Amino acid sequence: MRLFLLPISTRQSLLYCHRLAQQTTSTAKPSLADRLTTKATTTWLEWEHKKSGWQKKVTDYGNKAFQRLPHEEWGLKSIPAPPSAQRRDAEEARLRSDPMKVEYPEGLIGRGRVMEALRRMGGDEKQAFHRKWLIGSVVGMPITAPVALVPM
Repeated sequence: MRLFLLPISTRQSLLYCHRLAQQTTSTAKPSLADRLTTKATTTWLEWEHKKSGWQKKVTDYGNKAFQRLPHEEWGLKSIPAPPSAQRRDAEEARLRSDPMKVEYPEGLIGRGRVMEALRRMGGDEKQAFHRKWLIGSVVGMPITAPVALVPM
């Protein structure tokens, strides 16, 4: 895995995670999370290409909501979820033998500022932001849950 830290301004940077090609066998079945993500992505793209209707409106409203997200959140989205408990030991052993690389323009970002920028992106500064959205989601859940019962 390789992390790219790209400066956007003098105080902000964008983090992007690039997963290196994984060695998988042809019989390996994608995980449930990967299959659900793929299905959601294809459904979203199909709905975006509709000319009109409720599906097109849902994607329009969703895209407007996504545009309100800070760029740091988009960068963190590229980092894969932690592996399951069964694969965690193998993943840790692999990371010890092949450490994660952080690529950044040394002329623009000093070596000491790299770790500071990574801590800032995943640290306490974002806790209030995520807490606010968690509370909003919990409050909105009873309102939107009945919609799930409506047949399509």
